[in-house]
Amino acid sequence: MDLDLQSLAALVVIGGAVFGVIKWGKGVSRRIWNWLTRDRASVPRDTMRIVPQPRGMWWHMGSRKDQPAVQVVSRWHVTNITNDQLLILGARIVRPLAECHPLIEHPESRIFGSYPILPGDTSEVIADFWIQPPVREGGQAFKARIVLIDQYGNEHKTRKVVFEYR
Repeated sequence: MDLDLQSLAALVVIGGAVFGVIKWGKGVSRRIWNWLTRDRASVPRDTMRIVPQPRGMWWHMGSRKDQPAVQVVSRWHVTNITNDQLLILGARIVRPLAECHPLIEHPESRIFGSYPILPGDTSEVIADFWIQPPVREGGQAFKARIVLIDQYGNEHKTRKVVFEYR
């Protein structure tokens, strides 16, 4: 009788352990499955095409707060290649570092501001930068790479562009 009671106790202990492992494994496998199949917000990486406008890149000497500075003017044709509206939230020159808030052409008129570029449309974008202290002397060409930043935080770099002195 002692043997039967001990056997029964051993079976209960082993059965409880097996049940615990199966229950634990089921929870772990469920968490792994949920992680693998979870809904992920898709953020588009490639949202625009950028083309410089002919004669749209120039610079000249100026001043800010009575200090000499260089104004760099850039005009672009930007095409939205997504199915959503595209916002350009910022622009910068890579070197020397200069930032600006670009102006985007309204989709239906020739006014500029913080307007979206509609899906499949091309809009004019103006990015004007001020660099202090001046990095060029009058008459010299200025070369720089521009970065446009969209609402997803994607940075779209242009090739180096030559800005003529005016």
